[in-house]
Amino acid sequence: MMINIYSIPVNLLDNVWHELEPLIKKGLEYANGEMGTDDIYDQIRAHKVIPVVMAKENKIVACVTLEVVQKPKKKIMTLVTAGGSQMADWLGEFMKIADMLAKDQDCESIYVAGRPGWAKKLRPYGYNVGYTVLTRQL
Repeated sequence: MMINIYSIPVNLLDNVWHELEPLIKKGLEYANGEMGTDDIYDQIRAHKVIPVVMAKENKIVACVTLEVVQKPKKKIMTLVTAGGSQMADWLGEFMKIADMLAKDQDCESIYVAGRPGWAKKLRPYGYNVGYTVLTRQL
């Protein structure tokens, strides 16, 4: 069965938010409480975050949110959240689309901050560990 991948226009966000929110929430499980689904919703509405969904038979199975960040010397695209199922069916095609979106936004690279398992999953798509982020809760 084919997976369809598309971004959700802001004017349609409220129509599908009930489907996206649980997937985004799943992607926030490892975000150390830095943000909630309401923050992601607000950032999408403000055109700061792009929601990309994967659908199979007209049912959304996964959602990835992307943000373009302007650093002092370059622009990057950051994968903010990823949640859902059937990743083996959509990851390869999604990586191509993420590259196109990043290039379209004049980004020089794509950053993914996540659990260590992401390094293995993304290595076949040319991703390498650039640096490690260590955290300590206070």
